[in-house]
Amino acid sequence: HDMKRPVSVGDMQKGKHPLRVWLLTLYFSSIKNHSPANLVVSYDIACQWSRNLTRRSELYPPDLVTPRVNQLCVTYLVPKFHLYAHQTDCQINYSFNLTPGVGRTDGESPERGWAAMNPVASSTKEMGPGSRRDTLDDHFGDYNWRKVISLHTSLLKRVQEAGAMRSEHVESFLALSDSLPLATVCDFTTLIQRWEAGTLKDNPYESKIEAVSAAKIRLQLAEEDTAAIQRDEALPRHDTISPSVLIAQGLELEDQKARLKVDAQLIGTQLTDIQRTRMTERRNRLKRQIVAWQAVQELYMPAIALYRLRADTSGINPEDMELMLPSDAAATFRIDPALAEYEWRLRYAQGHDCLAEIRRQLLIVSTMYQSKDRLARGQILNTRSVTLIKNVQSRINFSANKYRTNRQSLVALGALLSKQDWELTLRQLNDGDVRGLREGEDASASEGRRTLSWIWMTQRTSETEMMETMSEGDHCIFYCYIDKNTHEEIAIRIEWCKARARAHRWQEECILLQEEMCRVKEFHGWQAGIWKARAETAETNGGRAYAWRQKRTRDDLMVRCTEAWKDVPAYLAMGQGAVAIGGQLIEAPLSRSLPQGPP
Repeated sequence: HDMKRPVSVGDMQKGKHPLRVWLLTLYFSSIKNHSPANLVVSYDIACQWSRNLTRRSELYPPDLVTPRVNQLCVTYLVPKFHLYAHQTDCQINYSFNLTPGVGRTDGESPERGWAAMNPVASSTKEMGPGSRRDTLDDHFGDYNWRKVISLHTSLLKRVQEAGAMRSEHVESFLALSDSLPLATVCDFTTLIQRWEAGTLKDNPYESKIEAVSAAKIRLQLAEEDTAAIQRDEALPRHDTISPSVLIAQGLELEDQKARLKVDAQLIGTQLTDIQRTRMTERRNRLKRQIVAWQAVQELYMPAIALYRLRADTSGINPEDMELMLPSDAAATFRIDPALAEYEWRLRYAQGHDCLAEIRRQLLIVSTMYQSKDRLARGQILNTRSVTLIKNVQSRINFSANKYRTNRQSLVALGALLSKQDWELTLRQLNDGDVRGLREGEDASASEGRRTLSWIWMTQRTSETEMMETMSEGDHCIFYCYIDKNTHEEIAIRIEWCKARARAHRWQEECILLQEEMCRVKEFHGWQAGIWKARAETAETNGGRAYAWRQKRTRDDLMVRCTEAWKDVPAYLAMGQGAVAIGGQLIEAPLSRSLPQGPP
């Protein structure tokens, strides 16, 4: 309910640096007198703060730490909004979305509460310690009371949303399960159930396979060259540059050309002497590198030499010179398949690198927009923020154009080498596909319901980086091409587990809301009884009248809740995935009946 607990708010003694120690003190004081046996702790850096917490609790005085601290079953998670700033391991192991039993809790309540307290700061900063604490305590009490009197409407809104979303995600999960082979579904179900029961160490949401990258492919090619030399199979046409090195250097020159072209366009034609000097030096340096590389290239691709003799390259800037890599020359010349294979492998890895860079820069620009909205005030700070955002956006555009260039080359090489199925992961990149995690058909949608661009769903052939959610329309497309390849099996396993997690979280939300409604009514009745007892024992007329008024207020709140929630059980019993309190959550069918023919 986002309440402020007793002895759970305190002042940081020396700023934010010793925050972890001070929060540990508040944590122990908060759970000392009252705590359930099962506890979920939400903290921005819970992945670090929770380490050796039991051992650290022994260093605190016994009057602060509850004797039950070692008996509590505590789960440490990172709030949803803060989770994307963490590493991939944290996003998997500390996610509210993937943890059973938490429903649709986002864990951001400790952060949201400060928005209501910020206006008080202008007054409390002038107060002494005692007055300041009394004032904050009064405001926290009012904050809790406003939550209590609005529970009949806030919980009802959550029920209405949870019922609809439960049906949607349960149907999606069952549809995905039905599109998979029955044996695969049985294996996935056993795997995830064992992990949730604590009998399986390996997290089914995580991939253990190393990611492919251009650097790793270059290392593989170098090792292959070493092995060929040791077997006396290598017949180099150049003393120091092997065919794989030639192609790798050509791709580096292509990247330098693209960067120089972008910089030249940004500078424009009105150059100062210093700018003109630097640009001329860069062009001269790049042209010398290209000419030296072309001399070696003609040893491995002799047909290119005659083509260059006939071509007029005078007056052409180096950023416009043709490199004639195998992908460029495949349509005109006969290409050595080995050279084409080298370029294919490097460009395929480079395509995944470009997608990873786009994703990384999109995360950065998203964070910069948030910081700008929160912190940038005035023309100077806003101008600086906009300039920084434009710089990051230019890097995103460069990586996107580089990806498109790579993909065009892969299309040409794929036809030459008869490569298949690679376009399932390296799709055509449109401008609308280059969007952040929280952008899409509905920019306000959260993790459990949003539709992501395909760039966030693409595995780096062997990596689970940022694979958060696939749109329901992609499930069948994704599976139609699944074969026995290990990487694809891992990808579909992770997506199936996350589809199951989404369905379960919404089912849990419906169960938790029903249970909370029962407890809210019990709470109002309990408080009404307390005030009735106080009224009957009050010694003054004023105290007696005040107590009866408070008792009447609780009775009214209970009537409001009863009236507002009278149709909730019937509503939650409808739709796909309806489950009673204490019932079993939905699972994929482990057997299928054969379709019957017409009578």
